[in-house]
Amino acid sequence: MRRITADKVFLRADGVVAGRGLCEASPDQIALKTLMMEQARDVFVLADATKLSRTKQAMWAPLPASWTLITDWNASTEQCELFTAAGAQVMRAPE
Repeated sequence: MRRITADKVFLRADGVVAGRGLCEASPDQIALKTLMMEQARDVFVLADATKLSRTKQAMWAPLPASWTLITDWNASTEQCELFTAAGAQVMRAPE
């Protein structure tokens, strides 16, 4: 996998926390997502409002300094502002 690079990577997660990263139940998922983020120029995380600030899993993959969160219209302004403050660009889908 380290030989593969990508312009863009689109990821999902069990949870995503501003300033902390992606959470997953599996160490294999964390290893794969960490590597994919390291090898891509642009990182996009797809997470609906129920995944934002969700910390139910114990495994974490740190996010890069610059990345984009794509979420749904149910994400509150306050939720989105947490990610913007942590350096993410936030794209919220219209209703």
